[in-house]
Amino acid sequence: MTTRDEIFSGTKEVDEKLVFNSGNLNDYLKKVFGSYFDIVSIKQFKGGAIQSYLFD
Repeated sequence: MTTRDEIFSGTKEVDEKLVFNSGNLNDYLKKVFGSYFDIVSIKQFKGGAIQSYLFD
């Protein structure tokens, strides 16, 4: 049996319906933060009504 914490805590792969162009985002963030910025991976936080993402 899974617990509520296992279901709603941590990160997961980005839901297929919510996938976005990370290349465009990466280009924009490089302009804002400088050329040293580079997105390696994107994860989606589990649970919650507002979608939040973790960029590595």
